[in-house]
Amino acid sequence: MSLKEVRGALLQYTSCADPSESAARRERLRQAEAQGTLDETAAQVVRSSFPVSESERPLSPLPNSGTTRTPIARRLGAQPDKAIASSSRVPIMERLGPLVDEAISEERINLETAPPPQKRKPGRPPGRKTVNASPLKLGGAGLRRRKVLSNKPPPPWKEKQFSSYG
Repeated sequence: MSLKEVRGALLQYTSCADPSESAARRERLRQAEAQGTLDETAAQVVRSSFPVSESERPLSPLPNSGTTRTPIARRLGAQPDKAIASSSRVPIMERLGPLVDEAISEERINLETAPPPQKRKPGRPPGRKTVNASPLKLGGAGLRRRKVLSNKPPPPWKEKQFSSYG
């Protein structure tokens, strides 16, 4: 009966969609039958179906939750250079710095003691203010007045307008 169950499971194992994988699985099944592991597996299935008797239970019982646990230092044994290691170790608080709760409480105290910010009038949001440089500092500019070129006569339509009024 168990040999049939094992063969049924192996038949499912060998029938897969990939033909190359299916061929490889069939080859593994053939090798298992040649080595006799198929019969051993069937025997294990039969043994596992029967209830375990008291004589077959393991000799060392598993520890219950009520028993006390041995510390890791006792299980590992004494460390030979314990004195050397303790002198060179840095305390954890110095390595990590202040606790998060302490830092948050300090920030809260600073926020409580700080004066409230002044309210601004509505308008443009504060931005970067640019200071315009003096126009005299521009290259090529000076105190001289710009000379306006008046060599060109005015257009003719302007002359007609002025002469008709005058």
